[in-house]
Amino acid sequence: EPARRALAYALAAQGPDGGWRYEPGDAGDMSVTGWYMMALKSGQMAGLDVPDATLAGIVAFLDAVAVNDGARYGYRVDVRGRPAAPVTAAISAEGLRCRQYLGGRRDDPRLRAGTEMLIGPQPIDWENDKDVYAWYYITQVAHHLGGDAWRRWNDRLREVLPATQVTKGPAAGAWEPALDRWGHSGGRLFVTCFCTWMLEVYYRHLPIYGDEAVSAVTPVPR
Repeated sequence: EPARRALAYALAAQGPDGGWRYEPGDAGDMSVTGWYMMALKSGQMAGLDVPDATLAGIVAFLDAVAVNDGARYGYRVDVRGRPAAPVTAAISAEGLRCRQYLGGRRDDPRLRAGTEMLIGPQPIDWENDKDVYAWYYITQVAHHLGGDAWRRWNDRLREVLPATQVTKGPAAGAWEPALDRWGHSGGRLFVTCFCTWMLEVYYRHLPIYGDEAVSAVTPVPR
């Protein structure tokens, strides 16, 4: 019953453009919409009813904030007729993950091109470009996509995150928030939660496209 009530709230809070923001009925932004999409998908997979019209609204919102022919996504449309902005790794990964949840095909050129843009030649640069919020969504997108993109991302993920975990003192087991893009706001708990979720992606998310979509890469031991 709590899940049904939460889902009912989500459905009622959807904005006129198909997205969600901080208040019910607001025009959406891609960040908040991505979290609502995850809740709706979880409810749907648990057997709860998610109306087709709600999902169609999300598709319309994604189309409105898409840039680069749908390979990347902007935060929101502030001025009618202008592209959505800002366009960031986190927001683009959320958009691609929503496309996957809404039935996007593995061979969709938007998904493949967007994933390559996100992974790049040197994924997960802890020292110079630390952004666990973005990495969290990129991990999901790559995990579901599978193949070479997932292998390259996961090889780096499994190397960097365990190596940067604090091993001594009162913060042992956590990750440092310093220099993370949102670490100044979320703090140590924020960064630690996102790093943990990334390392648990093997156990928390069944691959959307079936077992064949994910290469046989040994996960970090539990």
